[in-house]
Amino acid sequence: MCHRWLSRLLALLPLIAASASPASDLTQMPENAPRPLPVAVSLSILDIQGVKENLNTLFATVELHQAWLDSRLAFDPVKQGLDRLIYTDREAQSFLDQHWNPHVIVTNLISTTGTPQIGIEVRPDGTVTEIRTLTAGFYIHSDYADFPFDQQTFPIDIASDRYNRDALTLLYGSEEKAASAIDRSVHLAQWTLHGLDGEHFSSIGWDGTSFEHLAIKLQAKRKTLQYAPQIFLPYLFIMMAPLLVLVIKFEDVFQKATLLSGAALATIALQFSVAASFPEVVLTDNIVSRMFWLGYAFLVVMLSLIITVYNTTLQFRDTHVIKELRIQLNWIPAALFLVLLIGTVLAPVLRQTFS
Repeated sequence: MCHRWLSRLLALLPLIAASASPASDLTQMPENAPRPLPVAVSLSILDIQGVKENLNTLFATVELHQAWLDSRLAFDPVKQGLDRLIYTDREAQSFLDQHWNPHVIVTNLISTTGTPQIGIEVRPDGTVTEIRTLTAGFYIHSDYADFPFDQQTFPIDIASDRYNRDALTLLYGSEEKAASAIDRSVHLAQWTLHGLDGEHFSSIGWDGTSFEHLAIKLQAKRKTLQYAPQIFLPYLFIMMAPLLVLVIKFEDVFQKATLLSGAALATIALQFSVAASFPEVVLTDNIVSRMFWLGYAFLVVMLSLIITVYNTTLQFRDTHVIKELRIQLNWIPAALFLVLLIGTVLAPVLRQTFS
């Protein structure tokens, strides 16, 4: 009797072991799936609240789609009476807790507003699609080499925080690109939007393995004309002060030096104003930073001329030469400054045109 029960128990052991094996655990990566397991990713931008370049932050509402195949979840739609299974909110989160998922996150996420909305769709063949909508701030880094004639890319950086590139790969092919879009209602006052593009890159994890990243980039071109009243016009008005020194017949050198000093202080104030909104603009080599350095150089040259050549209190041996030199210097420094200024402004425009 005992021998017969022992034989039955031994026969059931393989079934017990199979049911307890990781392959039957729906929270584990499916064993029959290819390696690396492909996860299709697409992104839609539903709204953009703004771009704060002084904070290196893009504030936007995005909808992230990711889809993968888990054949263990396949079902018969006839028996089920449904052509798909839908889970939302708490049910969707519960589904993710109880089933395997790629653990894809947004790595350049700074902060979120409210609670992200989650939806899950399961197809009869076991294809799982996760749709996650979140309003958040995303870290961006701008290249100001051509500011304010520049084009920028604002990335949404996506990666799995659990599976390296040997276990999982992020797909962004033609179908995913077609599914990624910017809502027609999205507009930015300072930018012209040109669509989305994707780029893969890798990072090294703490264990030395390589993790695949997908950066879906928002392409945007800066609207340059809006900076005319903020930067260019004030700058030109300030730079008119040295010309007024030459035109207006001040006899007192101190009055002329005071006017130039005021222009220098106004230039410094304008530079600080620009730096408050765009901190890296004044720290990198671009049109605006070159304009400021050119302006400072022009003011220093003019101040030197006022103190020496145009100083009527000084006595010169050859007054005829000095008078002729003053006549020529009435236009040469200004003309040279304008030529350099125009060249500085047009250089990036020509580079973008012919590149």
